[in-house]
Amino acid sequence: MTHAFRSILVISFIFTAVCCLQAQSASEADNLFNNRQYTEALEVYKQLLQKTPSSALYRYRYARCLYETGQWDESITQFEKAGERYALRNFYLGELYIYAYRFQESIDAYNKYKAKLDKDDPRHALIEQNIQKAMTLDNYMQRTAEIIIVDSIIIDKDKFLDAYKLSIQAGKLSANSNATQITYTNQRNDRKHFSIFEDSTYSIMSSQKLLDSWSKPTPLPKNINTHNTNYPFVMSDGITMYYATDGGNDGMGGYDIYITRYNSATDSYLNPENVGMPVNSPYNDYMLAIDEVNNIGWFATDRRQPEGKVIVYSFIPQTEKKYIKTNNQEYLRKAAQLLIHKTGTPKTTLPVTRKDTSKPKPQTERKLNFPINATTVYHSIDEFKSEQAKQLFTRYLTLQDSITTTQQTLNQLRKEFTQDKEQQSPSAQKILQLEKLTLNIRQQTKKTELQIRQLENQAIGNTPQP
Repeated sequence: MTHAFRSILVISFIFTAVCCLQAQSASEADNLFNNRQYTEALEVYKQLLQKTPSSALYRYRYARCLYETGQWDESITQFEKAGERYALRNFYLGELYIYAYRFQESIDAYNKYKAKLDKDDPRHALIEQNIQKAMTLDNYMQRTAEIIIVDSIIIDKDKFLDAYKLSIQAGKLSANSNATQITYTNQRNDRKHFSIFEDSTYSIMSSQKLLDSWSKPTPLPKNINTHNTNYPFVMSDGITMYYATDGGNDGMGGYDIYITRYNSATDSYLNPENVGMPVNSPYNDYMLAIDEVNNIGWFATDRRQPEGKVIVYSFIPQTEKKYIKTNNQEYLRKAAQLLIHKTGTPKTTLPVTRKDTSKPKPQTERKLNFPINATTVYHSIDEFKSEQAKQLFTRYLTLQDSITTTQQTLNQLRKEFTQDKEQQSPSAQKILQLEKLTLNIRQQTKKTELQIRQLENQAIGNTPQP
């Protein structure tokens, strides 16, 4: 046997062995993939791609394994390299682009996938739903609000309330052992909102303090308690409430944070409004709370976090909502994801712990000029002789604060109405609702004012002139 012939045999043997090994690896990868052992299959397909980088099948399945194991950024890259041979590639890209805030590309990918389906394929409805979701998200992104972030902390999901350092004046948040049911109690400890889990869904209830117990829990109306409604927080005005739900018609995906306002005159709530980006996202966003004394707020989100973890952002609340104005879509995308944002510092040094011994600023410190009758004017709440009148006067001050808050919101909505032609219809509806609410609050304030004078004049033995 000549040397040349022996060389040919060796090369042939090595080539055959390599082919057998590659076939064995491909078979192993197929078995792992078909049995949904994506972590194990991932490594095998990675090796196969190193040997055969032009294989569309290996590239597609490698991308699928990345997708299934939660490595979404790299999964997008690999799906894009896989080409159009496998139709499901566009279905997965449609979903992945949403979580990357590439909403127009998501729409394009879903449309490409839909074009491959038969006309009577039942998946058309799902794809149309996903396209509408991407369009909704893109609209939200184009109206991304500016936000000033103070800090952020990654924390265990069942301990996330530990990151909220509310002062005593802002009320109290508490939770059950795994932080899935939240209770908010106001500063006066006479009203609470809390979530319950019943019939496989979460709902928000409210209750008022009686002499030595709490009233029977009352569910919030159905325009709030849609599906899985949780994480309530009420501002100090007593009427503005934030909460989260995954049942909103205009939701972005998962839990979204909403704002609504209570109308005590009709015992009803205004139609809730999604607070928008960057606070909300396609992920779960919830538990927005604001400490007005220290001018700082918090909200939690599981965006870009591993299972069991959330990130809690602290931010500086703004009295006027300002939208980011830019033609740079990449900048807007990052701002909507909170990858770009303004930074600031809170009004006071954090943390303000629940062990803070400072007392709430008493109503007696507010400068008053409240006429009781033609000859008597009170300048302090301590001057009241009637305890009932004194309690009503506290309510009267809260109503006045509510008027100020709603008027500020009205002014902002009217400004947006004149500036944004495309949003005039929904803005007009909100303006009308708030105008009606403001009128009801003013009427209730006037009624309370008259009751205070009547009770106090009776207590001091004076009959007011008609």
